[in-house]
Amino acid sequence: MRPPKNDTHFYVNGWLKYFDTTIDKVFEKHPEYHSDNRKFYQDYAVTQEQYDEWHKWAWKEIKKDIKAPDYVIRRSFGWLDIMPEVKEEQ
Repeated sequence: MRPPKNDTHFYVNGWLKYFDTTIDKVFEKHPEYHSDNRKFYQDYAVTQEQYDEWHKWAWKEIKKDIKAPDYVIRRSFGWLDIMPEVKEEQ
């Protein structure tokens, strides 16, 4: 398996598009997120529908990027630190 060309910012920016921002802009505006990234994930949580859309997009991009079989991606995908938090339904 070759190293990926996309970094984690690429995938995080994929879901920050729902907030019309990028990770660089977020951390510039909120430097405190560097020491409390849990707050970052809570503040930029997405709906289940947005998460599903992002997940489908990210899976396709990862597969294209690393050219690995689905089982390899599936085994690794869960621990990647790029997944948005899903807002709880009210």
